[in-house]
Amino acid sequence: MRLPSDLSLSSTSYKPVFADLSVAMNGLRSASKAWLQLCTTLCKEVGVVACPSEPTVLCGVTKRLQSGTVILVYVDDLIIGSESPEGIAEVKAALESRVKVKVTGEMTNSTGDGGTLVFLGKTIHRPSHSNELMMRVEPSYLQSVLEEWNIKPTNVPPDILSEFEKSVKDPSSSTELSPEAGTRFRRVLGRIMWWGQSRPDFARHLSLLVVWQNQPIYMKLHFERS
Repeated sequence: MRLPSDLSLSSTSYKPVFADLSVAMNGLRSASKAWLQLCTTLCKEVGVVACPSEPTVLCGVTKRLQSGTVILVYVDDLIIGSESPEGIAEVKAALESRVKVKVTGEMTNSTGDGGTLVFLGKTIHRPSHSNELMMRVEPSYLQSVLEEWNIKPTNVPPDILSEFEKSVKDPSSSTELSPEAGTRFRRVLGRIMWWGQSRPDFARHLSLLVVWQNQPIYMKLHFERS
């Protein structure tokens, strides 16, 4: 594991420091690896194998129905695409032989009735007989952020740029957060950045917010909830 960049093996130049861990620092890390190995083994039995350069992507032609299939694995969430519904059913049956599987959504190709999927907190929707794919985060996703920081939604986006320029020109105009508050800021920023993947209209605002990850400061801003 690579340690933070403020640690160096040399006092004159940066030489990264690595730690050889005897056990995982986080149990979820070892659990996700074990699940990926199990998932890869089960899918391989039906002809779908892991990509050599990206092990969380599996692809191949199912043995029984000869259906081209691609699977994206993220911890215990999977999204499966196949040339036929039967190909998906074949993979699903292989997984169900060892683990309990819950289908959270189904979607046809552009010639079918469409459908809705929920994957990694995002809702992906295709209208009936359409080439379009639409993605959004549920409106309730940011509710915990608004409550934790006591933010009142407005219809006007925050003027982050002017506050950013002010803090650069006059550092005394802003107050650095405490280490505890800084940790909260980074955690909430992570949630906002995840939400922002489906809101390109806020990319400019978010790109300015991430500037303060290393040294968060206090500013009086109002965030739009939409």
